[in-house]
Amino acid sequence: NKNYDVTFEVTDGYVQIDRAGVNVSITGSTGSVAYDGNAHSVSSYYTEIDNSNYTEDSISFSGSATATRTEVGTTPMGLSSAQFTNTDSNFSV
Repeated sequence: NKNYDVTFEVTDGYVQIDRAGVNVSITGSTGSVAYDGNAHSVSSYYTEIDNSNYTEDSISFSGSATATRTEVGTTPMGLSSAQFTNTDSNFSV
């Protein structure tokens, strides 16, 4: 309209998505056998994840999840949180 002098000031909007939190519990496998002079092993670990959008595919593991023993006693796997890495940038673990 030629009767008005109009200035538009536009401030652009945005959407921000923050990382979702997730807790992952990792438990090494366990086993118990009677002594027979042979070496016995357990391997692998199990995960419990408290967010259904996060999957085990988002976890990178480095090291070995194995415990082997021949004599009577207990051998821990030696798993530590430093061996597990989150690979999904949508989550903070």
